[in-house]
Amino acid sequence: MKKIINEKLYDTDTAKYICYAPCNYERTDIRYFYEALYQKKNKEFFLYGSGGAMSKYGDGSTASTIKFTPIDEAEAKWFIQTHGTAENYIDVFGDVSE
Repeated sequence: MKKIINEKLYDTDTAKYICYAPCNYERTDIRYFYEALYQKKNKEFFLYGSGGAMSKYGDGSTASTIKFTPIDEAEAKWFIQTHGTAENYIDVFGDVSE
């Protein structure tokens, strides 16, 4: 999936997938969403999200929606620490002290 935002390309096929945020709703529920963190080759981060009408990505209509959101390094670190694993974090940012 591709999207251009502020004359920059965001592409889930060429960016590195890092991790996703789990959702407590079934895929058939209008509150269901999918949200994943990606890193572009130039090291920029973005969230790819989609969801039902009443999800955090919904617009209240009956259609599901898709959104790309560029985020900074601090937000990416928070996302990985909240939803990913230690291995995800180390793979992106390198070793950390114990």
